Amino acid sequence: MDKKSDKTYIVKIIDSRPYLALSVILVFAFVLRLLFINSREIFYDDGFSFWLSINSFGDIVKGTVADTMPPLYYFLLHFWSDISYQLWFLRLLNVLLSLVLLFFIYKLTSAWFGKKQGLISVLLTAILPFQIYHAQELRMYILLCVGQIGYIYFVYRLVSQDDNRVRNVSLSLFFGFIAMYSHNLVIFGLITVNLFFFLEKNFKTVKKLAVVQIALLVGFIPWLVYLPQQISKIQTAFWTPKPGLLEIVQAVLSLFSFLPMPLLWVMVVAVLIFQTFALVLYWTVKNANKKRLILVGLIFLPGLFLFLISYLMRPVFVPRALISSSILFIVLVSDFVVNNWHNQIGKFVLFSLVISAGVGLPYFYQFESFPRSSFRSATQYLKTTVDQGALILHDNKLSFFPMHFYAPDLAQSYLADEPGSHNDTLALPSQEVMGLLAEKDINSINLDQDVYFVVFDKAIQEYEVQGLSHPGLMRLKEGHQIFKIEQFGDLYVYYFKVKT
Repeated sequence: MDKKSDKTYIVKIIDSRPYLALSVILVFAFVLRLLFINSREIFYDDGFSFWLSINSFGDIVKGTVADTMPPLYYFLLHFWSDISYQLWFLRLLNVLLSLVLLFFIYKLTSAWFGKKQGLISVLLTAILPFQIYHAQELRMYILLCVGQIGYIYFVYRLVSQDDNRVRNVSLSLFFGFIAMYSHNLVIFGLITVNLFFFLEKNFKTVKKLAVVQIALLVGFIPWLVYLPQQISKIQTAFWTPKPGLLEIVQAVLSLFSFLPMPLLWVMVVAVLIFQTFALVLYWTVKNANKKRLILVGLIFLPGLFLFLISYLMRPVFVPRALISSSILFIVLVSDFVVNNWHNQIGKFVLFSLVISAGVGLPYFYQFESFPRSSFRSATQYLKTTVDQGALILHDNKLSFFPMHFYAPDLAQSYLADEPGSHNDTLALPSQEVMGLLAEKDINSINLDQDVYFVVFDKAIQEYEVQGLSHPGLMRLKEGHQIFKIEQFGDLYVYYFKVKT
């Protein structure tokens, strides 16, 4: 069989049996998400999610009220962790949610543009390192995407078709509630769905969407009462800088490839990705129709809202807040690829994104530095070497939570963040719910014993840049002498012995 007939056969399979092609892609996506699922390091946010989720529902609500997110993901993780605390199993929840997300990406894109576009959008989303990252992370972002993409899909069906309106309204509400109870910033994405009003300019459309959105608002009232407290928390303690051009470029590279990478690869990937943006947007504007323009609005308006709000209040412009927008851009890319396949530019754009993702994947899988440092190795070292009666003290929560996950029976403590600082993100009520209270400061601790002090190289360097010494190390040196220093990547374990 020649190449031409091979291609014809594949096209026939895609046209006649798209769900077979979809199944193959989903299996491929599943394999990518299983790679290193038990060996990749966790980090602070993973540990926070786990230790909060294993409490009662009432305590989970108390812990999340003091934090910045609604509680739905923690509820799901609570049920899931009842089966097993093994890391691979905990991560499997998000892996499965990721496959559900890919299915709805196919349904949305196919309904909007066609089955070929649907398969391309699923394939591209399946290989993006950013998507795999969140499919292996114990956080709510994949659940958020399931809710948001499912909501967009069923709202689209609601306003563009008359079939089974009750089902479309019900499922719009179901997925809307998933999104709203997963992440507070989703409101900016859900608001932009009002662009669907322009698909059908009649009273029926307005009435359908109004019913759905009023019902969503009423259903969110139980959590709405806590929003002022959470907004206040963001205002006083959130670590992100005000976004500028550099932050926008980094966000785009993170969404469609991976950072950090060697500079050469960053430059190659940047050229490919921004060329893709330019080509796709130019073609979309040149060949504009109602659906494409609405999709452009759904892609860029949420990010624009977050960018502007970051200059009105505490900055909230981070790549993960744009995860749904990146998926919708892939939907737009799939339309471009299919419509430009025969003039080669479609192939160029498709392979540009495949190469960008492929270059990033090895660096993603091998990444093991702050904030995902070599916690497992450091924990094993402490388990096998700590002398009886010695204190294990972490400089901050970022190393304590992951290492406490790996060794919950090993007595460890950690220092609280400086009150009011940009790192002061772990509220006291959340600590109380988890039973993991921080030490107020190093001067409040009894240091009459040997101490194993865990600290990031990054933290030491931050003080040295200011011409200062790390205060925790300085305080320990007053009554102790350094007996040994062990390094695990960018994580240090200092062994201080009491001076005699």
